[in-house]
Amino acid sequence: MLLAALGSFAVWKWTGQTQDTFSTDVHTQFAVEDPSQIQRIFIADRNQKQVLLEKKDGVWFYTNKVNNKTYLANPTTIHILLETMGKIRTRMPVGKAAIENVVKNLATQGKKIEIYTNSGLARTYYVGGSAERGEGTHMIMEGADQPYIVYYPNWVGTLDTRYTTDEKAWRDRAIFRVEPKTLEFVQVQYHAPSQQQVSFRINQKDGQLDLQAVNPQTPTPTTALNQNNIAIYVEDFNSLIAENIIDQQQVLDSIELMPVFATVQYKTSLHDKPQSFNVRPVFNFDADRGDGEVGARQKIQRYIIDRDNGEAYLIQHLAARKIFWNYDYFFQTAQVVLKEDEAMFIPKGDIKHFSDSNKLAFPFIRNK
Repeated sequence: MLLAALGSFAVWKWTGQTQDTFSTDVHTQFAVEDPSQIQRIFIADRNQKQVLLEKKDGVWFYTNKVNNKTYLANPTTIHILLETMGKIRTRMPVGKAAIENVVKNLATQGKKIEIYTNSGLARTYYVGGSAERGEGTHMIMEGADQPYIVYYPNWVGTLDTRYTTDEKAWRDRAIFRVEPKTLEFVQVQYHAPSQQQVSFRINQKDGQLDLQAVNPQTPTPTTALNQNNIAIYVEDFNSLIAENIIDQQQVLDSIELMPVFATVQYKTSLHDKPQSFNVRPVFNFDADRGDGEVGARQKIQRYIIDRDNGEAYLIQHLAARKIFWNYDYFFQTAQVVLKEDEAMFIPKGDIKHFSDSNKLAFPFIRNK
């Protein structure tokens, strides 16, 4: 059973070759001399939560080992953890009078950490709670019988939160991350009848960009395609970061009942098949004004985005607006400038007619 061995701490055997610069005692070598060599990290707690972090082709992935679902890992959280694993230092051994209690706490509340490099298992240790009034953290090597107080240089605080098993901390909030030069195409298709004609598709081949109208009824532009504008759009199609990951089952079950504002498809040279997601506006209306009517109009400030792999996110309009261009924008002679922080108003009475209204004011962004 997880952490069961901590009760006795059997004889510890060191199998690594590298010693940390801060100590010649292998029982205190919690740090990894070169964190860039770390390829895999396993974290498990006493609540049966298990985290597997793996680096593949330079990209970190997070797997929830309880349900075996894998996601892109949050690069910020990964960076903090790797930095911690390389810089932590041992301050002192736990005093004899406190060893029994510290070991007991490690066994019942600690987290097991396994660190792997290309050479195999490099470290296995357990992370406990705070020590020295929050200025250190209790840790112990697997198989050792002496716990230590470990700290992060020039930083005050406990380190156990950096070894979290919380899924939201490890999952990347990016709806997508794209290297623009690898993009093969991106297509934005709007669903309101009044806006279907401004849907567009950008193709990229051998570094050359071209634009297509998705709807055959789209009028032929009277000006030439502005290559600068199309290049700006592709450069901006590099990442889309959500405000939050949606994991409440009640919300997930109801997403398909929400109207779709736009469907976005894209493919890069790294994908086997096109990726897609729907953009659904979140309607929030004013409170009752006292005359029995709810506020007539409200700006769209957020969207729910649901990907074709079942993942769902909440994103602010301010973050998402960069992908909501109009087909005509690419033919402007001047650079497109998105200047509104919120989408245009949507009349309350039009929502029930979402699928067939040609008067609905959808959340396009005005530009100069």
